[in-house]
Amino acid sequence: MARKRYRYDPETRKCYEIDLDAPPAPRSGPYIASDYQAYDCPITGRSVDGKREHRENLKQHNCRVLEPGETREAPKRSEEAFNTAVDRAVDKMMPV
Repeated sequence: MARKRYRYDPETRKCYEIDLDAPPAPRSGPYIASDYQAYDCPITGRSVDGKREHRENLKQHNCRVLEPGETREAPKRSEEAFNTAVDRAVDKMMPV
């Protein structure tokens, strides 16, 4: 047999059983997100500390954060595909 848990209610001055299978009550406080840890910028090598500096660093170097599932190779592949498509189009217009 499973153990039961009880909670005391000071207004009624009685204990009541807690349903352990019930979902937890929603929390009613603000969510505080932590700041970014310091890292060295791969472009300049200087230290970037915090969200504000991270945002400014991305803007200064015309960069953006990678989307989930995106890799650093994706832009290279799309550029190669574009160049290949342009070469094919030119070859169709100007046969050798």
